[in-house]
Amino acid sequence: MFTAFVNALNECARESDVFRVFARGQGFLATYKCQKAFRIGSACTMVAIGAVSLEMIGWDAVVFELVSLF
Repeated sequence: MFTAFVNALNECARESDVFRVFARGQGFLATYKCQKAFRIGSACTMVAIGAVSLEMIGWDAVVFELVSLF
C-alpha cells in the first residue's frame, strides 16, 4: 500500500515536468533533442558492434553490415 503511494507520488513529479515543458512552448525542441540524441546513440552503437564483429569475424562482417544497411 505504501509503495503504491510512493510510486504515484514519483510519477506526479515526472508528469508535471512534461506538462511544464510543453506549456512553455518548448515541447517540439525537447522532442527534437531526444530524437537527435537517440539517433547519435544508435549510430555509436552500430560503430561499436561493427568494430567488435570485425575483430571476431573479419572483413566478411563489414560486407554483411553494408548489405544489411540497404
